[in-house]
Amino acid sequence: MGGMHWFVLIVVLLAGLAFYNWQNSQNQLSLLKKQGFTLSEDLKGQPNLLVDIQARELAVVTSKGFQRYHFDRVQSVELRFENGVQQPENYHLYILLDGASPLEIHYENEWLAQDQLNRLHAILP
Repeated sequence: MGGMHWFVLIVVLLAGLAFYNWQNSQNQLSLLKKQGFTLSEDLKGQPNLLVDIQARELAVVTSKGFQRYHFDRVQSVELRFENGVQQPENYHLYILLDGASPLEIHYENEWLAQDQLNRLHAILP
């Protein structure tokens, strides 16, 4: 096989993996909704951060599952970034929770992360 064949094969495999992860995340979101979570706000991010305003809950959804956190457990939310070798800037929301490990919700740029931080601050008491 030539170099172009390998490139096409890798692109197809990556696209298939991305679709598989997206489909599993959608299945987890459906399961979350079946358990009574009402999606009020989708704050996007990686992993996906969702809000149910009526139940006063946050949910973090991945392709492998989801976690729910009541607003009362949120101690603080702040915007953080890291400079690294492989990725020059890594903007994320750092959510400190009572009785659980902190959450890191990653965004593609500072402006999107700041916008979602402002939205989350407006929602949380």
